[in-house]
Amino acid sequence: MSTLAQHKRHLGALRDIRDIMAALKNISLIESQRLRRFLESQQRVVAGIELAMGDFLAHYPQALPGGDSDREIILLVGSERGFCGDFNETLHLQVKITPVAQPLVISVGEKLGGKLEEVQISAELVAGPTTAEDVPGVILAVVEKLRAISARNGPAQLTIVHHHYDGHNIELSRRQPFRDFSPAAARRAYPPLLNVPPEAFFQELLDHYLFAVLHDVFYSSLAAEHQQRLQHLQGAIEHIDKQGAALTRRYNSLRQELITEEIELIVLSAGALLQD
Repeated sequence: MSTLAQHKRHLGALRDIRDIMAALKNISLIESQRLRRFLESQQRVVAGIELAMGDFLAHYPQALPGGDSDREIILLVGSERGFCGDFNETLHLQVKITPVAQPLVISVGEKLGGKLEEVQISAELVAGPTTAEDVPGVILAVVEKLRAISARNGPAQLTIVHHHYDGHNIELSRRQPFRDFSPAAARRAYPPLLNVPPEAFFQELLDHYLFAVLHDVFYSSLAAEHQQRLQHLQGAIEHIDKQGAALTRRYNSLRQELITEEIELIVLSAGALLQD
């Protein structure tokens, strides 16, 4: 009887776990659909700023800062929560540490921070977003970290490593948003009219561009995280369903055996009474 009761409790626990995972899956499904809309809009913003920067630099190439810094800041965008497979493991593998070049690392997300500690990579930690509404606050925290690191160590080249989701596939992206800018052929005959010096204008434009790129990065990473969580939870639910089905069969078999034993006892008791 105790074995039958244990099977029943185990089945109940599996059902509770399955309900929790199904709820988490539904939340990720809703959030990923919302993030796709955010991401599409943000990508158009980034493309518009890049077009404006190209037009500007075609006429004011002197505004572009000269030379690249030999320092590197690596911004790793991970997850704040779990249940997303190897989402964070693949990120820390992108950090190449050598005795010559020690990159400065900013880690976004509690789960990623834990992975970096396991492999002994020192990083500045920032709490990650869990929904689209969290993204602006996280970006402000990241920008403050970037400013503090630059104040301590001087200028550095920014490299952003994050997961990208295009609505079909998840892939790892390594971006250096400020490295590819260079004067190009002018698309228009006349330069844009400015009310401030070109260098001041370009610095303000870079600030806007950084915020636009970071929004794009975080929306994309969060969409990839929720998509990977959907896949991970779906696999876990299917595994629980298989376990539950096997346990239900075992429970029914034990219950049938118990009923059979009780019937046999009743029959034996009735036979003994008839003999008396």
